[in-house]
Amino acid sequence: MIALFALLLSALRAGYYNAAMADDKTQAPLARSRSRKIVRREIVREIALQFRQNLPERSPSPKMVTQGPRNSVAHYELAGQAIAELIDMVGDALSEARPIVLRGFGQLLPKQYKPMTVRLPGARPDDKNAVFSVPVRMGVIFRPSPKLKKEIRAYDEEHGL
Repeated sequence: MIALFALLLSALRAGYYNAAMADDKTQAPLARSRSRKIVRREIVREIALQFRQNLPERSPSPKMVTQGPRNSVAHYELAGQAIAELIDMVGDALSEARPIVLRGFGQLLPKQYKPMTVRLPGARPDDKNAVFSVPVRMGVIFRPSPKLKKEIRAYDEEHGL
């Protein structure tokens, strides 16, 4: 589904939409012009046909693809354990103020925010209990790797973003 949407988006950016609208202008002046909705439907239909032609011959049905992981409880248990382990690992590294290197993607760098004094909203100005201090907080900055930046730029150029 995502691939179909990406194909549709790239086709619209590539000028299929403009080409279809240009066909309307070349028709005889007495002929009734097609509505934009009909033109869009034709474009989507054409792109869907191209997408189907690009699929391998023995691809699974959409129903099999969507229901496959649902039937596998072990799949979700393993995924949950992996995510919990990743969150623990990231939390431990950040609490020790160590950067986390994600190979090929970049780094998660810990950032320490200064303590600050906060007043509760709506409190009276003379209320001493409405003022409290927030301790040092830890945050994260994501610094993408040069390789990831290069891939993103190439993708944007290719798709005209």
